[in-house]
Amino acid sequence: MKSKILIITFLFSLSAYAQENKIVYVFPDSVEVAVYEYITQDSEYFIKERGEEVCYYLVLSKDTADVYKMLVQRYFPKSYKSNDRVNISNRVAVINDKRLPLLFDYDELFGTVDVINMGKYGERQDGYVKRSITIRDWAYTIYFIGGYNKGRNYGKILKKELVW
Repeated sequence: MKSKILIITFLFSLSAYAQENKIVYVFPDSVEVAVYEYITQDSEYFIKERGEEVCYYLVLSKDTADVYKMLVQRYFPKSYKSNDRVNISNRVAVINDKRLPLLFDYDELFGTVDVINMGKYGERQDGYVKRSITIRDWAYTIYFIGGYNKGRNYGKILKKELVW
Protein backbone atom coordinates (compact mmCIF):
# COMPACT_ATOMS: atom_id res chain seq x y z
CA MET A 1 0.00 0.00 0.00
CA LYS A 2 2.81 2.38 0.91
CA SER A 3 4.54 1.70 -2.40
CA LYS A 4 1.35 2.62 -4.30
CA ILE A 5 1.11 5.91 -2.42
CA LEU A 6 4.77 6.62 -3.16
CA ILE A 7 4.28 5.88 -6.86
CA ILE A 8 1.21 8.10 -7.06
CA THR A 9 3.00 10.90 -5.22
CA PHE A 10 5.99 10.56 -7.56
CA LEU A 11 3.75 10.74 -10.66
CA PHE A 12 1.99 13.85 -9.36
CA SER A 13 5.32 15.51 -8.63
CA LEU A 14 6.50 14.74 -12.17
CA SER A 15 3.30 16.25 -13.55
CA ALA A 16 3.76 19.41 -11.48
CA TYR A 17 7.42 19.61 -12.53
CA ALA A 18 6.46 19.37 -16.21
CA GLN A 19 3.82 22.09 -15.81
CA GLU A 20 6.28 24.48 -14.15
CA ASN A 21 9.02 24.04 -16.76
CA LYS A 22 8.35 26.25 -19.74
CA ILE A 23 10.31 26.97 -22.89
CA VAL A 24 11.10 30.67 -22.60
CA TYR A 25 11.36 32.80 -25.75
CA VAL A 26 13.11 36.15 -25.90
CA PHE A 27 12.25 38.29 -28.91
CA PRO A 28 14.17 41.27 -30.30
CA ASP A 29 13.98 44.34 -28.04
CA SER A 30 11.93 46.31 -30.55
CA VAL A 31 9.26 43.59 -30.64
CA GLU A 32 9.21 43.17 -26.87
CA VAL A 33 8.81 46.92 -26.38
CA ALA A 34 6.04 47.16 -29.01
CA VAL A 35 4.10 44.29 -27.40
CA TYR A 36 4.54 45.73 -23.91
CA GLU A 37 3.42 49.21 -24.96
CA TYR A 38 0.33 47.76 -26.64
CA ILE A 39 -0.75 45.51 -23.77
CA THR A 40 -0.12 48.27 -21.21
CA GLN A 41 -2.29 50.76 -23.08
CA ASP A 42 -4.93 48.19 -24.01
CA SER A 43 -5.26 46.72 -20.50
CA GLU A 44 -5.49 50.18 -18.91
CA TYR A 45 -8.42 50.96 -21.20
CA PHE A 46 -10.31 47.77 -20.35
CA ILE A 47 -9.72 48.08 -16.64
CA LYS A 48 -10.86 51.71 -16.68
CA GLU A 49 -13.81 51.35 -19.09
CA ARG A 50 -15.08 47.88 -18.22
CA GLY A 51 -13.56 47.22 -14.84
CA GLU A 52 -12.51 43.83 -16.13
CA GLU A 53 -9.17 42.07 -16.03
CA VAL A 54 -7.73 41.34 -19.45
CA CYS A 55 -5.09 38.73 -20.30
CA TYR A 56 -2.97 38.25 -23.40
CA TYR A 57 -1.27 35.52 -25.36
CA LEU A 58 0.91 35.59 -28.47
CA VAL A 59 0.68 33.68 -31.72
CA LEU A 60 3.85 33.49 -33.81
CA SER A 61 4.00 32.55 -37.47
CA LYS A 62 6.56 32.86 -40.23
CA ASP A 63 5.46 35.19 -43.01
CA THR A 64 8.46 34.93 -45.38
CA ALA A 65 12.08 33.76 -45.12
CA ASP A 66 13.17 36.21 -42.40
CA VAL A 67 9.87 37.96 -41.64
CA TYR A 68 7.77 36.84 -38.70
CA LYS A 69 4.25 37.79 -37.72
CA MET A 70 3.26 38.05 -34.08
CA LEU A 71 -0.36 38.41 -33.05
CA VAL A 72 -1.11 39.82 -29.62
CA GLN A 73 -4.49 38.38 -28.68
CA ARG A 74 -6.53 39.42 -25.66
CA TYR A 75 -9.07 37.46 -23.67
CA PHE A 76 -11.11 38.11 -20.56
CA PRO A 77 -10.68 35.29 -18.05
CA LYS A 78 -13.89 36.03 -16.10
CA SER A 79 -16.27 36.23 -19.05
CA TYR A 80 -14.57 34.10 -21.68
CA LYS A 81 -13.03 30.67 -21.60
CA SER A 82 -9.70 31.07 -23.33
CA ASN A 83 -8.41 28.68 -25.92
CA ASP A 84 -7.35 25.48 -24.15
CA ARG A 85 -3.99 25.63 -25.92
CA VAL A 86 -3.29 28.89 -24.09
CA ASN A 87 -3.77 27.18 -20.74
CA ILE A 88 -1.61 24.14 -21.49
CA SER A 89 1.11 25.71 -23.62
CA ASN A 90 4.62 25.01 -22.39
CA ARG A 91 5.96 28.05 -24.28
CA VAL A 92 6.09 31.58 -22.92
CA ALA A 93 7.49 34.85 -24.22
CA VAL A 94 9.21 37.31 -21.92
CA ILE A 95 7.58 40.73 -22.23
CA ASN A 96 9.16 43.08 -19.69
CA ASP A 97 8.30 41.45 -16.34
CA LYS A 98 5.53 39.23 -17.72
CA ARG A 99 5.54 35.79 -19.27
CA LEU A 100 2.83 35.52 -21.90
CA PRO A 101 1.71 32.18 -23.31
CA LEU A 102 3.11 31.65 -26.80
CA LEU A 103 1.42 29.61 -29.51
CA PHE A 104 2.57 28.87 -33.04
CA ASP A 105 0.36 28.95 -36.11
CA TYR A 106 0.99 25.26 -36.69
CA ASP A 107 -0.52 24.43 -33.28
CA GLU A 108 -3.87 24.87 -35.03
CA LEU A 109 -2.78 23.34 -38.34
CA PHE A 110 -1.44 20.10 -36.90
CA GLY A 111 -2.60 20.00 -33.28
CA THR A 112 -5.64 18.11 -32.09
CA VAL A 113 -8.03 18.85 -29.26
CA ASP A 114 -9.07 15.20 -28.90
CA VAL A 115 -6.08 12.92 -28.32
CA ILE A 116 -8.26 9.90 -27.65
CA ASN A 117 -10.29 9.84 -30.90
CA MET A 118 -7.71 10.47 -33.62
CA GLY A 119 -8.44 7.55 -35.87
CA LYS A 120 -6.04 4.76 -36.73
CA TYR A 121 -2.51 4.90 -38.01
CA GLY A 122 -2.52 5.54 -41.75
CA GLU A 123 -6.15 6.74 -41.71
CA ARG A 124 -5.93 10.03 -39.84
CA GLN A 125 -6.48 12.27 -42.88
CA ASP A 126 -10.02 11.04 -43.44
CA GLY A 127 -11.65 13.48 -41.03
CA TYR A 128 -10.79 11.67 -37.81
CA VAL A 129 -8.58 14.36 -36.33
CA LYS A 130 -10.55 17.02 -34.47
CA ARG A 131 -8.98 20.45 -34.94
CA SER A 132 -9.69 23.74 -33.24
CA ILE A 133 -9.35 27.09 -34.99
CA THR A 134 -9.55 30.37 -33.12
CA ILE A 135 -11.19 33.38 -34.71
CA ARG A 136 -8.81 36.19 -33.93
CA ASP A 137 -10.73 39.41 -33.85
CA TRP A 138 -9.12 42.50 -32.37
CA ALA A 139 -5.60 41.12 -32.62
CA TYR A 140 -2.66 43.49 -32.65
CA THR A 141 -0.19 42.27 -35.27
CA ILE A 142 3.52 43.00 -35.56
CA TYR A 143 5.60 42.03 -38.61
CA PHE A 144 9.34 41.95 -37.87
CA ILE A 145 12.65 40.67 -39.19
CA GLY A 146 14.06 37.76 -37.22
CA GLY A 147 15.75 34.47 -37.97
CA TYR A 148 19.41 33.58 -37.91
CA ASN A 149 20.51 36.71 -39.74
CA LYS A 150 21.46 38.98 -36.86
CA GLY A 151 22.51 41.81 -39.18
CA ARG A 152 21.52 45.44 -38.83
CA ASN A 153 17.89 44.72 -39.76
CA TYR A 154 17.41 42.07 -37.07
CA GLY A 155 14.40 43.03 -34.97
CA LYS A 156 13.31 45.75 -37.35
CA ILE A 157 9.55 46.18 -37.21
CA LEU A 158 8.14 46.32 -40.71
CA LYS A 159 4.50 46.94 -39.86
CA LYS A 160 2.08 47.13 -36.91
CA GLU A 161 -1.64 46.84 -37.37
CA LEU A 162 -4.82 46.19 -35.43
CA VAL A 163 -6.89 43.46 -37.05
CA TRP A 164 -10.59 43.96 -36.50
